[in-house]
Amino acid sequence: MSNTTTSTSTELGDDRFTDNPTSINDVVWDTATEVVSEFNSIERFEASIRINGCDEMLLVGRSPQANSKEYRLHHWPETGQGLAGTIKYNYMLGRDDPNDEIVAFCPADEASIQKVTDLEVVPHDRTEQLNNVINRVRTELTDTDWMEDGRADTGYGEWVSASKTLADLINGQDKGYLFPPNTIMRPKVTHALFRYPLASTEIMSAVSDCIRDQVDGGFDTANPEALRSILIDYGESLKQEQHE
Repeated sequence: MSNTTTSTSTELGDDRFTDNPTSINDVVWDTATEVVSEFNSIERFEASIRINGCDEMLLVGRSPQANSKEYRLHHWPETGQGLAGTIKYNYMLGRDDPNDEIVAFCPADEASIQKVTDLEVVPHDRTEQLNNVINRVRTELTDTDWMEDGRADTGYGEWVSASKTLADLINGQDKGYLFPPNTIMRPKVTHALFRYPLASTEIMSAVSDCIRDQVDGGFDTANPEALRSILIDYGESLKQEQHE
């Protein structure tokens, strides 16, 4: 599937509730079973979603807490924006009525929370795209062969050199992607990219954890999906050059 998106205008931040609820427990617990089913189909870093018929599709990220039934939602990198908010699920213990379930959206820039009455989950191919090029990127930037066995014998010098080169590439990119170049130099990100043979989802998890713990401004100033786009773009350019 194409990774393009529609207009970046969105009404997800609008106040649509009379009582302006600020907690998921304050929203009426009558979410339709179809919405709950769609929520349960979500895979982190594997899909985009549309909430309540809004124009913008949002990219599903990592859960803020382990084993929680919620996901961060990121704007598409092309918008130059970061976190859109979180989507959450909850239910009442000891009750079998499907109306005792709730799916809600909490915008990043507001304290209010909105019930999700319509949810569309669309798988994307960004994970496959990065998996198809990441070892080519690693080979180019570490100057060691990751292509044959899927892992190269790299050391500290190669990790640091590769990270510096990638940081320079990010600093020079002109697409407006929201990702501070020095984030690449954080050990968690450096190791995910150039020490271990991690696949796309594990890389994205490591990058997200780094943004959460070590980047000033967190997800408002860094979008993990922006790094994925940068790596995909660079990897595709390498493939084109090597086949010319």
